[in-house]
Amino acid sequence: MNVALGLVSLVVVSSALAGQEPRASGAPGVPPIPAATGFHFAGIAWGSGPDSVKAALGRENLTLIGADSVGDMTFAGTIIQRRAAVVVSMHDGHAVRVVVGFAKTPRSTLMLYRTVKHELVNKYGTPTSNTEVFLPPGYEGDGNEENAFVTNKATFLSQWRTSAGEKLSLLIDERPAVVLFYQSAEWPAEEARRAKAP
Repeated sequence: MNVALGLVSLVVVSSALAGQEPRASGAPGVPPIPAATGFHFAGIAWGSGPDSVKAALGRENLTLIGADSVGDMTFAGTIIQRRAAVVVSMHDGHAVRVVVGFAKTPRSTLMLYRTVKHELVNKYGTPTSNTEVFLPPGYEGDGNEENAFVTNKATFLSQWRTSAGEKLSLLIDERPAVVLFYQSAEWPAEEARRAKAP
């Protein structure tokens, strides 16, 4: 029962984060990835319908928790041996964004961030922009890293972009926990539409 409540909490936080646009400070580091490459979680192609999304995430042993009134679907399970929630945002029945939120695991947030970033660099190359900083007097190894994220005294954000407008963001949020945002080129318009909806 506690596991279920923990995942529901993670889903709520991930859903709340899903509405936020992660931002990096600093200038872009490298040019965008060619459009043909694209960013996809679990092989979900942009524009996939609900059945394709369920099948792809089912192959990853992620369980459908439910769908909301706009059709966004929430899944839970284990990814790289960590509890996680996945929220697939839909527009007119087609996938336009995937948010992957890992459960908070004390004293291992930075290690997970680096593990996921390493895998993404291997798959997509060097991030387009990258910010990894602790505000003074804090520093990595001072024993207060987790608190630095909670108090907004640290920022870890890596982003990749395609020339077609897709974006992938990896960050550590204020819980602190690791979150991934896979965004199609259609997501900004959908996000703006949702912001205007009553």
